[in-house]
Amino acid sequence: MYKPLSEKAIQDIHAGSIELLDEVGIRVANEKARKIFARHGARVTEDNRVIIPPQLVEDAMRQVPEEFKLYGRQAQHNIHYRPGCFYASTGGSAQYVLDLEGNRRPATCKDLHDIMSLVDELQYIDLISLPVYLNDVPKEDVDANRFFAGLKNSTTCPSGRRPAERTPKSRMPRPPMSMR
Repeated sequence: MYKPLSEKAIQDIHAGSIELLDEVGIRVANEKARKIFARHGARVTEDNRVIIPPQLVEDAMRQVPEEFKLYGRQAQHNIHYRPGCFYASTGGSAQYVLDLEGNRRPATCKDLHDIMSLVDELQYIDLISLPVYLNDVPKEDVDANRFFAGLKNSTTCPSGRRPAERTPKSRMPRPPMSMR
């Protein structure tokens, strides 16, 4: 079984995370989320940091099931998370793209549609997230447009295909992509 970290390394990362959450905390912008944390025993500071005591983290971790499934838009794209299984995903919310001419520029809705179409064809990507932030739509419309691009251009969004099913996908052909 692939195991990139030793048990000691995993324990050290966990201990460091617990220490950071308990001493530094995390900044939480959403008031409703801060109230939920506080209701469960976290302390909220004046600058909206949530200080999470170790016991709260440990209690929450005990409630997470060891195995769970993410359901794809098609059954063959379901992912069964369980010990020993690893999946590859895109990620991020990059503000900029590097176009084919080598120019760095703000990412657009068209870029996201093109990127999602491209990544959907990559054999070893199991999960597709929304890798760029849209700079060409009003802020209040960004989330809806990003979600639409994911659904329109990816059969694996919001989850992905199982590693055993790394065969080319059959579906209607798409028009040629332009990354301009």
